[in-house]
Amino acid sequence: MGLTIHYTLTARGTLNDDAVRRRVQRTARLAQQIGCAHVGKVLPAYEGNRDAPEFFQTRWGIHRRLVGGEGTTGWLVEVWPGEGCETAIFGLIRHRPRIPGEWHRTRRPRWNSRWELHSWCKTYYAAEHGIEHFVQCHERVVRLLELWRGAGVRLQVRDESGFWKTRSREALAAQIGDLESFRRMAQHRVWS
Repeated sequence: MGLTIHYTLTARGTLNDDAVRRRVQRTARLAQQIGCAHVGKVLPAYEGNRDAPEFFQTRWGIHRRLVGGEGTTGWLVEVWPGEGCETAIFGLIRHRPRIPGEWHRTRRPRWNSRWELHSWCKTYYAAEHGIEHFVQCHERVVRLLELWRGAGVRLQVRDESGFWKTRSREALAAQIGDLESFRRMAQHRVWS
């Protein structure tokens, strides 16, 4: 249960590494300007970089999911829109396909020509801090995704609330319904 924004960023291999890094840096700056609770460092997702984490948090301090790590190259930033909301990851990575057995000795693996990132951000539980706070968190994620439109990047968004298409704050707030009913339901979630 909950309202989640699922998104996929893709780009052709003609987009260079520096262009990806600059777009991720712009995302981090915008996240700070629009009031996100936390904006992580812009990090390289290179397999040879010991400082690059293999994973980013999906909810502040709790769950983790694999993004980057061995066999990847790219740039990522983690953004926390606000209390109760999951963190969102923005950026692009490429994977180096594994080459089995003999192929590995005779051929050097090449990077895929396609950049991509599949991710999501659940904003639903931000409503624990008020419906206006929830709406603001959801809007922040949408604004950051808008930054990725164009300039060689294809963006696919599936917003369970419908806000991506309608941009109606009222309809988004109505998704939560009665705040007291929401709070009773939220007490039964798996994590605290």
